[in-house]
Amino acid sequence: MSEIFNISQINSFYILSWSDNLLSFTSSFDLIELSFNLTNSHEIGLKIKLNTNEYDILWIKDLVYFDNNFKEYSRYLHSMYKIYGVAFMNQDQAIKIQKEISKKYTWEILKK
Repeated sequence: MSEIFNISQINSFYILSWSDNLLSFTSSFDLIELSFNLTNSHEIGLKIKLNTNEYDILWIKDLVYFDNNFKEYSRYLHSMYKIYGVAFMNQDQAIKIQKEISKKYTWEILKK
């Protein structure tokens, strides 16, 4: 199952990515909060698609995220951007999120 959630290394960070057909699944839970809580990271990146069909990483610091009304901020980010992945500075963090999202996806498939 983890092969549909791929980890790649770009420069010094690791990106967990997924395809268009998984966008509705990955937006069905708070991916940002999950990423911060499971990894204890101080910064995560969101892989977003720009109008030019190129991808970019939008970096979010934990202090900014949790200092604001983070549920509203998360809804705002999900409404403004299609999120195609999560970036981390550490490979172990990417693997931890990959395992958790894979479990959630497996459970979602089994419920159907």
